[in-house]
Amino acid sequence: MAKGNFTDPARQDPLSRIGLLKGKLETMGYREVVDELDLGEDELGVTVAVNDNAKLTFVLLGRLSEAPNLVITGKTECYPGKG
Repeated sequence: MAKGNFTDPARQDPLSRIGLLKGKLETMGYREVVDELDLGEDELGVTVAVNDNAKLTFVLLGRLSEAPNLVITGKTECYPGKG
C-alpha cells in the first residue's frame, strides 16, 4: 500500500490524479471494474483496475476531505494463500 497527502488537496485535486493513474493502468492492459460513479460520493474518487493476465488488481483512492488524500493498494492472485 502506498499513501500520501497533498499540501493543498482542493487545488492539487487528488480526484483527477486518480483518473491519470487509471489512464496509465489502462495503457498497461488493465480494465476498470469499479469507479466513483458506483459510489456516488462527491469528495471521494475510487477506481478498481484489474489485469486478468497478470492476475493483479489495483485499488486507487483519492479524497479531498481526509488524509491520506491518495491511497494505492495492489493485490495479486498469483501466489497461493497461507493458512
